[in-house]
Amino acid sequence: MAAFRINKSYKYSFIGDRSIVCEITVTKKTATMITFINNGKTKRAKINVNSEGNEFIYPDGKYSMCPICKAK
Repeated sequence: MAAFRINKSYKYSFIGDRSIVCEITVTKKTATMITFINNGKTKRAKINVNSEGNEFIYPDGKYSMCPICKAK
């Protein structure tokens, strides 16, 4: 089971262009939400869990072909 950790950085890319890689740094975490820094802005996202028990978020919001950031 992979979970997000405070003060750790995670990378994600976009479905349409894998060469664009972004990075977030987790600053706070609760059981259901994380707060993170993305491009100098502080954001919050709901933590989702897949069938294997690994956590993931939608760092830029949920929309068609949106990026997914997985805890590894």
